Amino acid sequence: MRFHRKGHSKKSGFSLIEVMVALAIVVILSVVAVPQYMTYRRQAYNASAESMARSFQTTQAAYKAANGAYATEIEPLAALDKNLLTTPGLSYNWIEASDSDYLFNVRHVRGNRWFTAQP
Repeated sequence: MRFHRKGHSKKSGFSLIEVMVALAIVVILSVVAVPQYMTYRRQAYNASAESMARSFQTTQAAYKAANGAYATEIEPLAALDKNLLTTPGLSYNWIEASDSDYLFNVRHVRGNRWFTAQP
């Protein structure tokens, strides 16, 4: 059995300076990591929108090969490619459409770029 003199008891735990240093390290890592993480997420959202623009171009080419003209509405294209309108978070703008030309913009709502699909 150990006896301690009064006023000199042995305490376990962390000192205030150790806790402050650990907290400072966590804050510094957060300041560096969070913006980088957000950049990677934004790039992924942009890649999703770019992929959808390419998918739209491919679907339009398939529609033209089958029908001799480009689609002027989205519904016939959605019938060819079931994933064309189902990707969550994408915003579409059908700018212009004719039998020989089309202009279509797509953007992810959390991304920062518009991608254009045209022949």
